Amino acid sequence: SLAHQHGLESKQLTAHFKKLDAGFAKLQQQLAGTDTLLLVTADHGFIDTTKQSRLLINDYPEIMDCLQIPLCGEPRFAYCYVQSHKRQRFIELVKQQLGHAVTLHSGIDLIEQGLYGLGEPHSELSSRVGEFVLEMKDNYILTQRLSGEPEFFMIGQHGGLSEAEMQVPLIVARC
Repeated sequence: SLAHQHGLESKQLTAHFKKLDAGFAKLQQQLAGTDTLLLVTADHGFIDTTKQSRLLINDYPEIMDCLQIPLCGEPRFAYCYVQSHKRQRFIELVKQQLGHAVTLHSGIDLIEQGLYGLGEPHSELSSRVGEFVLEMKDNYILTQRLSGEPEFFMIGQHGGLSEAEMQVPLIVARC
């Protein structure tokens, strides 16, 4: 939560990691000589974004008009459910208006490329991914504000395909 709120280079996150490092060192000392293999990992990497790199789909009413439902997925990897009679218009508008910040993918293409895992995909996966997926470039994010929602922004983000988001830390210690 500190990385989301304050960013990766923040004093708050640095102080927290120093406490974690001290706790990890203490754990290693307590386990010393026990022939224990200690593995520590995370579920994803992270990047920092800025308010300037935040795109609000509400500012693109023509694109919003093509959607069946609000954006789903992640601000770095948005799932789009598009009205069937507006598919081509959606593709054209995204390329024209958001092409500098997003790469447009077909959801089914990403499934067939194995992005969601190895093996036979679950029969309902394509309906969960959405017809189109917007992969954010650089440190852009794409969000949507629904009626009545307050302004909300997080510096730290994940869920995209950048190297920093895909790399997962692994700490190995023999005790």
